[in-house]
This record gives sequence, structure tokens and C-alpha cells, in this order.
Amino acid sequence: MTHKKNLFTSCTKSKYAPPVQLPEGDSGIFSKMIVKVRSQEKCPLCNQPFRLSASGLTCPKHAVARPETFYLDWWHLGQNYRLHGFSSFKESFKRACSIEESINSFTFRPELYRGDHLKVNKRFTFCEVWEGWLKSREKDLNKNSISPGYFKKLQQCTNIFTAFFKKEDVRSIKKYRIREFYESLPDKLNPKTAHNILSILKKFFNDLADDDLIQQPPRFPKIKVNKPEVRWLIREQQLQILQHIPDRHKPIFIFMFNTGCRPGEARALLWSDVDFTKGMITIRHNFSAGVHRPITKGKKSRVIPMSNEITELLSKHPKTLRNNFVFNTHYGKPYGSDRLGKLWREACKKAGIEGVTCYGGTRHSFASQLVNDNISLPIIGAWLGHSNNTTTEKYAHTNLDGMRSVLKEDKR
Repeated sequence: MTHKKNLFTSCTKSKYAPPVQLPEGDSGIFSKMIVKVRSQEKCPLCNQPFRLSASGLTCPKHAVARPETFYLDWWHLGQNYRLHGFSSFKESFKRACSIEESINSFTFRPELYRGDHLKVNKRFTFCEVWEGWLKSREKDLNKNSISPGYFKKLQQCTNIFTAFFKKEDVRSIKKYRIREFYESLPDKLNPKTAHNILSILKKFFNDLADDDLIQQPPRFPKIKVNKPEVRWLIREQQLQILQHIPDRHKPIFIFMFNTGCRPGEARALLWSDVDFTKGMITIRHNFSAGVHRPITKGKKSRVIPMSNEITELLSKHPKTLRNNFVFNTHYGKPYGSDRLGKLWREACKKAGIEGVTCYGGTRHSFASQLVNDNISLPIIGAWLGHSNNTTTEKYAHTNLDGMRSVLKEDKR
């Protein structure tokens, strides 16, 4: 039988090279096998190599310490073979017995293991695992389980992650590598953006652990991100900005001023969501990455009452035969996020008000104004569709009127 070179990660020495020398201290029934179970890891407690013993691959000084990744190492007819990609001693030992049996029965065929070797290694490389995970998220997107906007963020992270981790074994990535990745991100990157990237990576490893591809996810370093300041406007400032918005575009901004809807929810509002008889609006749709979704960001619909101003606004607002959207551009199409943002920035500049985004000037301002009107946080949270109280509590510090009343009491 002819044996070719470079099989697996093989290296050819003399025709009949001596067997692999065991590290000093190897013992037990496993050490007597031709095919050895090895690990490139070292004991995390004493940094010494793991050795074969009667109970498997262990540290002689710390019996509780065990490696997480394994490979096989053996010699046959002068060639040294190494087969990587095992996640348990049991799995690697089972393969070792199979190979050893074929060697002893003279039926060993190296070419039969080449494909398996590549497959095993490929299965655990970061690039391959990330690609498979991303395909699973794409299926979630098609099922409407995740938003197009979120999936777009995942796609944008692909080059960032794969350029750093490349073909590293996902099972061997530990906390220090996560920290090195975080520190490799550009300094100019917004802290919140860097935190979001790390959150996506954490979700990735948690899913791998849930699918039993890895034993447990790596620990992530705690990254402190300062909470962004809630910048908002009083009613007079909103009206001042509204004066500089063209008349045909004012309705959608008035709607956001008076309902606190997210811009994506206002853009996605359908006439079928408006009930003039009951005086209520059901917020059940949203726009994400330009895609109209039959679900809000909070993944549940909510009902809000129609004020007199909103009732009058919508009852006089023209409808188009082109679609069922409440708010449309003069082209008969729903607003895009870029279009709303541009209109808002131009109006703010003309009004001499800067530093407040469209989101802050509408949704944040609506919530902050309610706080100053002494509306309870639970009611505000239900109105805005918050899934937990923590999200609503960020508006508590905007109660300027309440603070001013305390000052007046002190002066008395």
C-alpha cells in the first residue's frame, strides 16, 4: 500500500520512525495504545500539559482540571498523523479505538480519514460556525422572529468578527480573546456601538452552548457604557420646529408629537389601525430596514387613545388609493427614515435648535412632557409599549417641574 505525504497534518521522517515519546508521567491503559489522545491545552491552574492516566487526560496535580479540546496522534509506516477536532475524551477515544483496530487488522486506509479530518476541523472554525449561525438567523428573519434591521447589523458584524477570529476553534476561545477582540475595535467607534457588537458576539456564543456545539460560552469582560442623555424638547420648542416643516409633511410630525410613537411605527400606520368610532389607535406595525413588519419593535401590539387634536388631524387627512398607509410622501409612498430625518434636521437648523434627533424630539419629548405633567411611569411605559420598567425609568430625571416645586417649598 502506498502512502502519500501531507495526509491530515502529517509529517514524514525516516521510513520507520520511532513511536511518539510519551510525556513523563503518562500512565494507565490509554497510554499503551498506538493512537494517543492528546490536547494542546494546559492545566489552567499550574500551566502544565495534560497527561494520560487511568481516568483519561488529566493534570497530575489537579485532578479536577480537564481539557475541552482533543486530538489524536499516532505513527504508521513512518508517517505521523494528527487528527484534530474532538470536543470530549470519550469521542476522541472512540475514534482512536477504531483507527487502532484498522491498523492492527492491516486495513488502515489514510485516504478514508482525510475527508473526516477536514470536516471535523471545519466544523469548529469560527468562520464556518458563524456562517452557519447567520444562516439560522436568516431563517428566523423569514419567520419574522427577528427584524430586518437586526439581521442587517448581524451581517455588518461578519467582517469584523471573521477578520479577527478567522479559523480559531470556537471551543478554545476564552475570556482573554474576547477582551483582545474588544480592544482591537477602532478607538473612534461609538462606545454604545462597540457594546452592541460585543452583545451580538455574546448572543452567538450563548446559542452555540444552547445547541451543545460548545460546553459553555466564554465569560465576557464587563464593559461599562455610560447611559446616553435623554435629550428632549418642551411643547413650545416642538411648535417652533414645526413652523419650519413644509405643510404637507406636518401631519406625521404632529402625530408623533401627540402619541409618542416611534418614527418607524408612525410611518407604518395603516388606516385599518385607526378606529374613529372607539377613539383609539392600535399600534401593531413597524418599519425595519425599509421593510414593513406586522409587529412592533416590542413584538406586541398596543392600543392608545386618540386625543381631540389627533382625531381632528386624521379625520381631515387625505387618503391615497395607492396604499393603505396613513402618512405618505407626495409620491404616494410611505416615508423612509432618511426622509423624516432630513426634514427634521433642516427644520431644527432653521429654528436654531440643535443636538436633538427626530426620535428625541418626538418620542423622548412626549414621555418627558408626561413626566412633567405628573403622569405615573407605569402608565407612560404602557403607552410607549415598553417591555420593562427599567426602560421607562430613564425619563424619571426629566421631571423638572417636580424639582422646581421642591425648590419653592424650600424657599418657604
